Amino acid sequence: YHLISAPVVDDDDRLVGVITIDDAMTVLDEEHEEDMLRLSGVNTDSRVSDSALATARQRLPWLVANLFTASLSAMVIAQFERTIATLVVLAALMPIVASTGGIAGTQALAVAGRALATRDLNRSTAPRVIRRELIAGVLNGLGLALILGLVGMLVFGDPRLGAVLAMARSEERRV
Repeated sequence: YHLISAPVVDDDDRLVGVITIDDAMTVLDEEHEEDMLRLSGVNTDSRVSDSALATARQRLPWLVANLFTASLSAMVIAQFERTIATLVVLAALMPIVASTGGIAGTQALAVAGRALATRDLNRSTAPRVIRRELIAGVLNGLGLALILGLVGMLVFGDPRLGAVLAMARSEERRV
């Protein structure tokens, strides 16, 4: 209604106060900050005055989860030891593939997190959002695969390397 203030009433509809747009914006900012901290795996009660031990305790569960998923990635990479030994440059280029995959995942998470915070994501909209993110991921994966494959082929002069990089990029994005 474009109001700059609104009445606050109790259960008996008696006026108990007024909330201004400034107050509403303060609450909105606080909720936004809390959502962003939760998405990052940081305790919402964290403050700059917290001790190092308290901070470490709060972050450790997320870091352990990351360690577990990174270990799974290492096990998958180990399966390709012979291929990596044949094309040693692959070891140097693997972080590029992993990084773009991580950034794409973070982007999708940020969009979903915002949609959850604004209540735009619910049971009825979830299938459409998931489908959109999957299609966007495949399109971006194919585009980056083409770019990375061409760069790998032109810079290193090996069409096999370009093909491997392109396939790795497109497969990672589909996962």
